[in-house]
Amino acid sequence: MGNLPGQLFGGAVVLMTPHSRGSVKLASKNPFDAPLIDVGFLTHEFDIAALREGVRIMKRFYSSTLFADYIASPVAPDPDVLGDEAWAEFTKSVAVSTLHGVGTAAMSAKGARTGVVDPDLTVKGVKGLRIVDASVIPFVPSGHSMAHVYILAERAADIIRSCL
Repeated sequence: MGNLPGQLFGGAVVLMTPHSRGSVKLASKNPFDAPLIDVGFLTHEFDIAALREGVRIMKRFYSSTLFADYIASPVAPDPDVLGDEAWAEFTKSVAVSTLHGVGTAAMSAKGARTGVVDPDLTVKGVKGLRIVDASVIPFVPSGHSMAHVYILAERAADIIRSCL
């Protein structure tokens, strides 16, 4: 986007429910070795398509007569002109996480091969260890994650209390 003279007006498109999935794995049996982290950022084609549609909606909004006197031209590529592959490359080069990550120790059904914790928040295959934080939320919630963490913590307190 280069050197942009003058004033800018912008907006952001936020992908609230990404389909891309990453992974966190042990690098070795040594607990001091850093884990292998693959964020899997924008690896699902739906995520790229959804962001493209979001930019199209924003483009229509900013193209309205309300903004006619304020916007001379867009500074980002036009999602209706750029080809699919070029759009995907552009999106991956400018997209950022909006924080509040979840799911790095995702909860899954008891006995399921996927996930890190069971519904009672115990770590699969480890006796006496529970995880009670945003990492067990399996999918990104459509909203700030803190409310979900409060609910999770209250539920965890009930679960732990029932085991005493």
